[in-house]
Amino acid sequence: MVISVLAVELAPPRAGALKVLPPTVAAGAPADRFKDAARKAMALNHPTIVPIYRVGLRAGAPYFVATKLVDGQGLDAVLRSQGALPIPAILVVLYAATAALRYAHGRNTVHGHLRSGDLLLDTSGRVTVSDFGIARAIEDAAVRAGGIGAARPAG
Repeated sequence: MVISVLAVELAPPRAGALKVLPPTVAAGAPADRFKDAARKAMALNHPTIVPIYRVGLRAGAPYFVATKLVDGQGLDAVLRSQGALPIPAILVVLYAATAALRYAHGRNTVHGHLRSGDLLLDTSGRVTVSDFGIARAIEDAAVRAGGIGAARPAG
């Protein structure tokens, strides 16, 4: 299971989201796959993709992924609380998602497991896509290591 928490990076000072990955990702081929996916995802620089600040392993602790903090909710949570969106809002979400995917695919990077929770709507109405490539690498590592259930990043 992936644990997500709010975090503050000290240098440079900025708020972020910190995801701590399962220990099954920490060694061998799963770790190599994760590192490759993280490297590709970190290279993406687009307004509709949540940037990854850091990926690492500290003092034998599990891998972590530090991303920009998006002040908002995933589309799944918005739909649960509000119900169906009006057509103009749906078009904004679809445009942002396709722009992110088009940009990433042009750089030989795939999301691997896009779900409604990966489409983040911030408080100003901006839509961004999170967890590029990382989700699939985590999931594959958990399955290869005999993990139980899907190892998906929270929110």
